Amino acid sequence: KAGTWYVQLASVKDTARAPAEYKKMQAKHSALSGVEFRTQRADLAKGTFYRIQAGPMAKDSASSLCSSIKSQGGSCLVVAK
Repeated sequence: KAGTWYVQLASVKDTARAPAEYKKMQAKHSALSGVEFRTQRADLAKGTFYRIQAGPMAKDSASSLCSSIKSQGGSCLVVAK
């Protein structure tokens, strides 16, 4: 079973940019290879952003993936569905 956790990688102002951004991240971080992504709308004081989140997966898989990305100089956080 897949799980209900996601690894949040970035935010973009334009949802149309999300697939290209995610492809760039996949190229940089091999751990993202074959992992699906979704965008989550976030209405913030400074405007609307679309958060790019890889998953879904089990919590330990999400934690492991995020650790791997951080070890390569990336940033991320683990979020629940």
